[in-house]
Order: sequence, then C-alpha cells, then structure tokens
Amino acid sequence: MLHLVWTKSNSDEGKGVQNHLIECYQGLFFAAPEHLSPNDAATFIARNLISLTYGTSLAELTSLEQLLCNMMKQGNVSPSVIAKLWQVYGFQKKDISKTQRRGAIIILAMLALADADIVAREVDTLLNIGLGAFGRTDLELARYTCIALQRLHIKQKKGRKSFPNAWLISRDFRWRIEEAAGRSSDFRQVMRDDSFRDFPK
Repeated sequence: MLHLVWTKSNSDEGKGVQNHLIECYQGLFFAAPEHLSPNDAATFIARNLISLTYGTSLAELTSLEQLLCNMMKQGNVSPSVIAKLWQVYGFQKKDISKTQRRGAIIILAMLALADADIVAREVDTLLNIGLGAFGRTDLELARYTCIALQRLHIKQKKGRKSFPNAWLISRDFRWRIEEAAGRSSDFRQVMRDDSFRDFPK
C-alpha cells in the first residue's frame, strides 16, 4: 500500500489516492486508545512509528519517508510525538534494543525532510548518541545519525536562518567522523556506502 504515495497528485484522482493513504495511516498508527493520557498517547504513537521501520526494505523506507514527510507538512505529527522519538533515541538509563533506537532516528530523519528544525534543535544529542559511545558499538545507528544530520543542509539550501553555532557543529561533526573512522575499518566502509548518503530514491 505504501507505494501509492508516489501516485501523481496533479489530478483529483491522484490527490484522492494520497489523501486516502494518509487517512489509513492516521487510523492505523496515529490513533491512540481514548483512555490513554496525552503523554501515554504520544508514547503509543511513537512506538507505532518506530515499528514501521522493522524488517522493511529500502524501497519501503523510501515510500515511508515520502508519506511521513507529507503528513508532517500537513501538521499530522504532533510535537509531543517528536519529543517521544527523541527520548527513545537518547535514552541512556538502561538498555533498549538497537532496533528501537535506530527506528527512532530513522523516523526523525524522515520527518526532518519537512522541517529541518527537528534535527537542528537536537544536534548535541545526535553527536553524543549516534556519533558517541552508542554509535561506536552500533554502526547502523551511526549511519542513520549521519543521514539525519544531512537534513541540516535542507535548512541552509532553503535560505532559512542558520542554526546556532553552525561552524562549531560542523567542526565537531567532522571530528567525530574522523575519530570513529580511525577506530573502526567497518565504520569507514559504512561511510563509503552509497546508502549513507540517503535512503535511495
């Protein structure tokens, strides 16, 4: 069903297909049980979104990225859900599964295509988690973190006001990459991989 996101929207029929797809995903993954508090509802939705990344192909991730980008632009993803995704990604008090942490940053990077401020506000978290100790033990996490950091270029290309300390962030980013590459030949291979650049289009 996800592939329907690529239906051309230059006709009433095409727009109808895309709107119906968004409505379906809203009902399946964005509708929390009514008895949940707002905080628990945001957690419920964040978990649903993360689960969408499990066992998916690159083609499915690309379609999901487009769908979530569209939904973000339409205001269908609340700030509380985004905050919960960051909590999962940055959680350090006890172990969580690698797939959960990876899933959180994959979704956040997708949403950041529509709003790069999602990433710009949490650069320190990305550097400390994905390019820090967790990234050094999980190269897939490091790769997806780098993809998320690339969203900052979207912000610059659109001529928006630059995020704070851009030069320092860029310097720290390069230092973290060089440090990780020096420690691990596997990490160097990940950085050379075409999939580092982005989800294939």
